[in-house]
Amino acid sequence: MKKIVITFIFAITVVLSVFSATYGLSIAGGGSYVFQSMGYLDAVMNKGFFPDQIVGTSMGSVVAYYMAGGYYPVQVYNMFSILDFSKFFEMSFPVNGGIVNTAAFGDLLYYTTKIDSFDKFMVPVKFGTVNLNKFDSEYITKGDPVMAVRAAVAIEGLFEPVKIGTSYYADIGIRDVNVIYPKNQFTTEKTVSIRFDSPKPELSGMSFSNIINVLYTSVRMGSYVSNTLYACDKLDYDVSWVLAEPAFDLKFFTNGIDLYKAGNDLGLKYLKDNPKFFENNKLTKKTAQSKAIDVYDVYTKVSNESYYRPRELYSTLKMNPGTGRNWHVLDSYIYAEIMNSRFYGGIKWDMFTMKLYPYIRMKQYYLPFDSNRLDIQLVMEDYFSAALRTYILEGFRKNIYVDAIYRFDFAQRKNLFEAVLGYDGMFKTFEKEDGLKGQAAVRTNMQTNDYKAELTGVLDLDDKWFKTTIGYIENSDGFFDYTDMTDFGSCSQKAYMRNRLKIGVFDNLNANISQIFLLNKIYLNFDFAISYDDWKDLHYVTGGSLQFPFKFAGVSDIGIETGAYYNEAFNFYINFSDIY
Repeated sequence: MKKIVITFIFAITVVLSVFSATYGLSIAGGGSYVFQSMGYLDAVMNKGFFPDQIVGTSMGSVVAYYMAGGYYPVQVYNMFSILDFSKFFEMSFPVNGGIVNTAAFGDLLYYTTKIDSFDKFMVPVKFGTVNLNKFDSEYITKGDPVMAVRAAVAIEGLFEPVKIGTSYYADIGIRDVNVIYPKNQFTTEKTVSIRFDSPKPELSGMSFSNIINVLYTSVRMGSYVSNTLYACDKLDYDVSWVLAEPAFDLKFFTNGIDLYKAGNDLGLKYLKDNPKFFENNKLTKKTAQSKAIDVYDVYTKVSNESYYRPRELYSTLKMNPGTGRNWHVLDSYIYAEIMNSRFYGGIKWDMFTMKLYPYIRMKQYYLPFDSNRLDIQLVMEDYFSAALRTYILEGFRKNIYVDAIYRFDFAQRKNLFEAVLGYDGMFKTFEKEDGLKGQAAVRTNMQTNDYKAELTGVLDLDDKWFKTTIGYIENSDGFFDYTDMTDFGSCSQKAYMRNRLKIGVFDNLNANISQIFLLNKIYLNFDFAISYDDWKDLHYVTGGSLQFPFKFAGVSDIGIETGAYYNEAFNFYINFSDIY
């Protein structure tokens, strides 16, 4: 009997030793390549892989943040598939150690998880960074994890480093693409690594008079050297998943989202080829309660600027180009956490009068309620305005808002009031657009009124978009400005229709423009407009243009549109415009 009991206890011990091992996961960086890691990890996680500890480096820190918070990578992939990534990266002059600020990206991380301290994670997590002041690697485990992730992805020379305490932190990839001493970072019995194999790149034909090429080549060189020095056989990991570097230019970040499917297929293939992966490596299968990200709610909150959280004091210098009377040459601004305000101060150039106007501006969010947005502007010798937007309904493709606007014109010494009722059912991503939006507005000087109503619809036709706008203006007192190519002469009433067919004519150009901008796509637009008014009766306008969506560092963007239209005579133009 005693022998049987001993044998039974031994058998239980053997079983537990096989299936009870804890394990940690190291997620290496790789820029937009990390979407391939996401797909791979989601495949194995759906079969029971969920680590007890996680360490992320560079872009791998974003995956680590969400995984440790209880989100499977597919949730993150779904979110970025419908968001315009450029909204989260603000470009400025490099006066703060970099050209791109990541504060808005941090706001997104917090909004989707509400995780602002390390004790809110489901499993312990660390974020690999370089402490620039101490010239050493540092794995952050306390404080604000959002700030830690922002520091971890701050590629030196491109993104502004993040100040935490008295030190500045940036991407650890300049030193360690991978966690090279896993025993120092994990307390688990087993360790697993997922990383990329970076072959020596062929760069003989690349132009290094281009800043972006220099910076990204430096990043790739660091990855190659790190992977060579610390190959899998030199690192003490129990399991190493090494993904081949895809044939893809990581400077165009949004294209990397498509790598998710390839990574997921690789993960499924690995499990098929290794059916006893868990048993052979003595890893415990786990079923984690996955949290969900409402991607449509996130899209709505981003579109309505409802995802912001109070930010640290911040200032920089920006150039914000526009068109017509909205043309700005320099726009310097300061962020203040007080009441969640953004302050701007700069010089406005009126391209028609060739005058310079100093101006100040304040944008206030959530005052006094979450549904409010307040925008106050003072342009010296031109105008003062205060606009309050209130969302009376916020939802995916069903936003309804009311604008109350006051404007004082210094030149004409006139007060003007405007009330707007708007509906926004548009769905716009980095490569799609469709839906409806409309506005009805009245402007008054408290003696006479002008009216305007407009409805716009966009139909997505698979890399082609057809946009049509119909509207009516009663403009007897000239309160509404005519700024579109359908305008002709002076009239008190106008009914109009504008149509645009937009076609993607070039893709995957991967062209370097100037020192800082990249061009991957070109669009061709065909325009046709018709209007009826009490001055010209029926009137037709036709035109066409090319649209160039320039990217900076693959994330921040600016669009340039150039073309011509015929309105009694040929007119040529160049505009800074939205990309889509």
